[in-house]
Amino acid sequence: MGMSRREALYSGSVIAGTAVAGTILTGTAHAAPSTGGRRMRARELGVEPGLFPPGTLNAITDVAGVRVGHVTLHRSGNVRTGVTAILPHDGNLFQEKVAGAAHMLLDPDGSCMIVVATDAPLDARNLERLGARAVFGLGRTGSSYSNGSGDYAIAFSTTVREKHGETAPRDRTLLPNDAVSPLFQAALEATEEAVYNALFMATATTGNGTTVEAVPLDEVARLLKKYGRGR
Repeated sequence: MGMSRREALYSGSVIAGTAVAGTILTGTAHAAPSTGGRRMRARELGVEPGLFPPGTLNAITDVAGVRVGHVTLHRSGNVRTGVTAILPHDGNLFQEKVAGAAHMLLDPDGSCMIVVATDAPLDARNLERLGARAVFGLGRTGSSYSNGSGDYAIAFSTTVREKHGETAPRDRTLLPNDAVSPLFQAALEATEEAVYNALFMATATTGNGTTVEAVPLDEVARLLKKYGRGR
């Protein structure tokens, strides 16, 4: 069973780093010599949050059939935008829908969006609960969900499907409530690591005259080594 980590259509390892939306423009990374001048994921720096090991790809595409596509558009002026699509399977998504749900903190200002994929047989109720744990995972990275925060998560199961036009009753196997706690733990851990990966892989960005510098990985590596956490 795979849980999400956190772009064109990938069925392998997806890109982590700077997301481009609105008027944000990808800039130049300022990686430090101690990291070989490159951006690195959390585990490459020795940061291994949680108890569960990641999948082979350490990506949402560890869930069989899931594919991710990402397009970023840069045009003159302030046109800086992008879109990411996550497909639960490679079939006809209208004809064969998957179970899904969303958990939201209902303010649109400063939103983080999380997508959780699983092949565990969960119904919409437990998928909403799974999404809630993913939002809680942001708290592990230091988020305090400030006033104006509009964070939300979408969770879906690739196993629970419904064919368009189907009318006959049929049996369905679902995971009982008492068996979902390990999935909740995995969603928390996957979200935490996905945030770290995005921060560490992100480059400096500039938009509307403001530049946000990349996380200095040389300093991160130094502090991790100092406190016995790094490699």
